[in-house]
Amino acid sequence: KIQLLKKEGHKSIAIICKTGKECMDVYNQFEKWKYSDGQLITSKDTEYQGGVVIIPSYLAKGLEFDAVIVYDCSRDSYINNELHIKLFYVAITRALHKLYIYYENEPSELIRGIDRELYN
Repeated sequence: KIQLLKKEGHKSIAIICKTGKECMDVYNQFEKWKYSDGQLITSKDTEYQGGVVIIPSYLAKGLEFDAVIVYDCSRDSYINNELHIKLFYVAITRALHKLYIYYENEPSELIRGIDRELYN
């Protein structure tokens, strides 16, 4: 999906995870695949140069990206409570042009009922 988004001309692409640990897992997967085009953003980072970033939702507030990939919107990841709703809201409102939401097995109840074409 990242390669397709780049081909379409999107300059800033974010993979937004719920936690810092998930971000580290994604970043490690990038290294394993020898995909060098991903910058891991942590609370220690002070600037973002564009390109592909992996960032937790709690650090994404106030940022905007051409395209956003929500890493895991599974039933067990985002549950229906105030904190998860806020984190999910931040994640999905960072996209200027394209938004992709991924999940394993069952989607979170926060997106259940949405036309599958919109989030699968």
